[in-house]
Amino acid sequence: MVITGEYRPPPYLDMDVIIEDSINRASADVVGDLRERGQRSGSSYFERVEDLRATSKGTATNRPTSTPTGSPTLEPSNSPTPAPSIPPTRAFE
Repeated sequence: MVITGEYRPPPYLDMDVIIEDSINRASADVVGDLRERGQRSGSSYFERVEDLRATSKGTATNRPTSTPTGSPTLEPSNSPTPAPSIPPTRAFE
């Protein structure tokens, strides 16, 4: 979730902290709302959500990325197949 807005002080407040605290205080309500809306739409996608926490962009840790293991290939490494290599997900139902 991205929250954007314009803040013109005074008062001089740390809006990141205020927004972060507000979301974290109501995280159980947000999780419940996500589950309820998912159920009403016939999707089980949010049933596995257990918790929700907000953190300001300045304190977030970038996800580690894996280093490529080899040089890129100029051609496909395998022949195409009619079936997908992994089963499709149902995330956007």
